[in-house]
Amino acid sequence: MKLADPTSTLVNSTEAPALPTMTSRIDPDSAARIMDMLINAYSDQRLAVVRENVSNAVDATRRAGSTEPVQITSPTLIEPNFVVTDRGTGMSAAEVEAAFLTFGGSTKRHTDDEIGGYGVGAKSPWSLTESFLIDTAKDGKRTLVRASRDLNHQVLMLDEPTSLPNGTTISIPVDVEGHASDWARVIREVSIAHDSGMIEVDGSPAASIADSPTWIGPVSCARIPGREHDQVIIRSGGTLFAATRDVARRVLDATGLMHCIIELPIGSFDHSLTRETATTTDRTLAAVDAALASYATAYAALEARVNELASRDVYAAVTLRNETLGEAGRPNHLRIEYRMGVPEGIGAWNCRRSSGYSSRQRWMSADTHHIEDRFAATSVAGEMRRTLVVTDVPKGRKLRGFATWIRDNHPSITRVVPVPEGQTHILADVVNVDGDPTGQTWKLGADTDGVTHYSFAEWAAELRANRKPSSRATGYLCQVIAIDGETAQDAELTGQEIVDLGLPVCYVTATRPSYPNVTGPAVVVVYLGRRKVEPLLKAVPTAVTQSRWNQMRFEKAIAGMTHLQMLAAASDHGYGFRARGRYIRLADAVLAACPDHPLQETLQTLVAVHDADKQVTAAQREAFGSAQYSDRAQELTAELNGLQEKLTAAYPLLANMPYNGGDDVLPAAVDYMVHTPPRS
Repeated sequence: MKLADPTSTLVNSTEAPALPTMTSRIDPDSAARIMDMLINAYSDQRLAVVRENVSNAVDATRRAGSTEPVQITSPTLIEPNFVVTDRGTGMSAAEVEAAFLTFGGSTKRHTDDEIGGYGVGAKSPWSLTESFLIDTAKDGKRTLVRASRDLNHQVLMLDEPTSLPNGTTISIPVDVEGHASDWARVIREVSIAHDSGMIEVDGSPAASIADSPTWIGPVSCARIPGREHDQVIIRSGGTLFAATRDVARRVLDATGLMHCIIELPIGSFDHSLTRETATTTDRTLAAVDAALASYATAYAALEARVNELASRDVYAAVTLRNETLGEAGRPNHLRIEYRMGVPEGIGAWNCRRSSGYSSRQRWMSADTHHIEDRFAATSVAGEMRRTLVVTDVPKGRKLRGFATWIRDNHPSITRVVPVPEGQTHILADVVNVDGDPTGQTWKLGADTDGVTHYSFAEWAAELRANRKPSSRATGYLCQVIAIDGETAQDAELTGQEIVDLGLPVCYVTATRPSYPNVTGPAVVVVYLGRRKVEPLLKAVPTAVTQSRWNQMRFEKAIAGMTHLQMLAAASDHGYGFRARGRYIRLADAVLAACPDHPLQETLQTLVAVHDADKQVTAAQREAFGSAQYSDRAQELTAELNGLQEKLTAAYPLLANMPYNGGDDVLPAAVDYMVHTPPRS
């Protein structure tokens, strides 16, 4: 429907007793340009199109009191149309013109029952397409309009008699090729925000976060798929809004959660024109505070419920806690002061991993070594993911010979629990914080959530298939870098084969390489495992320990370096690294403002270290890093740290500067050092 040319709004003083007035007006070309600016303001246009049209359909359905779900038809390569159909109130031709075709027109401006009111959302399809279809029926009359971005709309039917029920269908042609996953993502994100039963996607009911067990009053500990980067999301009227940093911090500080969704009443807060972000205003903060007060009340009630349940059934209490908090909670949320564990005497095994470079695994019998295998009740979910249960274990049979198989097939498993033949589970312990029995037990078996399960027959078959014929070891597992800078290659070599390579040789007691695909100078690294070093040294007399090899490389690398260059290399490693970004720019700025500063020498040294860093080669840095714990490297690092300590001793407030350099506080820090005498 083409807009009429505007008429003058000037009122002459002879026609009215007041002073002449003028009213702002918009000509058709200007309206089109302004509309373009508005609809192109969306940061995610696909998401906006789905959100706005689905929200309008849901609102129309609610106004009509209908229980029929809104139907979403996803676009495909064959039918590249995004379609939304509702059985709501429908629209007359005049209502179509007012809602969809009038600049700034909206039916929601005077209600807090529906999100919106700016008159922009209904026009969102124009952000993706030049035109879209509006097909609507109301009270036996049907209107069909092709709404065009140029604001010259084609009326295909105008209040024509029809037997169709009330409702509206919006059909929007979109680009699908290469974007099918994007459309699936935004449709899922929008539909999940509405109440259960409100949306069907391609004929199937859509999941809803309203059904999630994660709600504590108006706060949900869930996350919206595809929006994992948002720590706080506001839900209102089935629409999701991003939270500003101030709002997010207010919510997270009050709840202590790592992320959450907070429900706010429609109309209680302010948001951007595009309905993408809630804005930080007094109204918004007041609405957030009211919701947080409700959360605090609900949390206290839930905490009491969890504690009461734990006194009777710890496992049920832990399940309730985990279902509610998900991954958003912290250890201090809904605390359960009980410990759970696997009892001795059942033939269980525990894996202990040694720390350090080799990181060996050692499986120990809980019975033989009297291992107290207990853990906080709230950590049961993680503990079960590290547990393997073997059922139907014959009487008299023990589980053994599985370490290599578990390492290769289930590297995260640290506990193996046998369940005797004829039983479905074992009864595990529950103790209080003092370690005293509570009289409670919990069932640990194949059906326990999170565990890995094998029957004894499956277990035995896996171990048989994993066994290799025993043979006397003839070669060493090695990592070989044949040429400087190449990637290391794994190889099994005899002592003579190692000698024949003609490369430097070092050895470690680890059983296998901890870091695959490493690069560096040419070398053969021999992994001894449990083998003695003497046979290797007999075959390769020049072999040295890896720490000695790194020290030799370090000494060679620093031979041609100046002292300042060595300090620069030291700043790349260990605690000394903090001195770089934190103080270099500060030192430079202070010297520029006050060349005769009392700490002139220290500041000049820091700047000189920064300048010397440009002459340090990648090979020198890598060699320094490999031997950063040697005596000489530690001396250099200590010297660099001493520069930092001298500054912070003289100016204690510098310790509060951010590690990344603190550009935002740099002027204040410079002013502090220039105008404050150093502390002696």
